[in-house]
Amino acid sequence: MKTKLNKELCYMAGLTREEHGRNAIGIVTSFQKLESRFIDTCTKVFGIDLNRIHVDRVRDFQHIFFYDSRLWKELENIRKRQVFIFKRQDELAASFIAGMFDSSGHFAKGEMIIKNLTRNDIFMLNNLGIKTRGKEIASKKTLFMLIRKFSSLLEDIQVPGNERDLH
Repeated sequence: MKTKLNKELCYMAGLTREEHGRNAIGIVTSFQKLESRFIDTCTKVFGIDLNRIHVDRVRDFQHIFFYDSRLWKELENIRKRQVFIFKRQDELAASFIAGMFDSSGHFAKGEMIIKNLTRNDIFMLNNLGIKTRGKEIASKKTLFMLIRKFSSLLEDIQVPGNERDLH
């Protein structure tokens, strides 16, 4: 049964783009807020039994994952078709990109970076008006304004630093 696209599904597709193995859905994080959001979304939105979610703590990081072939296929399909699905700056695109940022991005000294951008990621971001320079985000303010309501890591931050730094 295919789930209709929604903000939570798109966020989860962006958040879990790192490979954890076939049918494995998970994240590696040191942020309690992100860990809580991942577990809450899995249990409350996707109906995953809490006992199926594995949490391994290694130093300061939590490796949180579970196995679900149906959900894995849906998330993988969204990631493969992201260029065709996310064509305008709406809540679905913002949720997907916020997931990407929360899983492999950071903000420091006026720079917003999402690591491990693929060609499809760059193509999608450029189509949405978020310019990239190589694999770096050039239009930082556009990205920040789009994802700040959907990102677990940015939701409490106002426009950071000097607004001119985000251009």
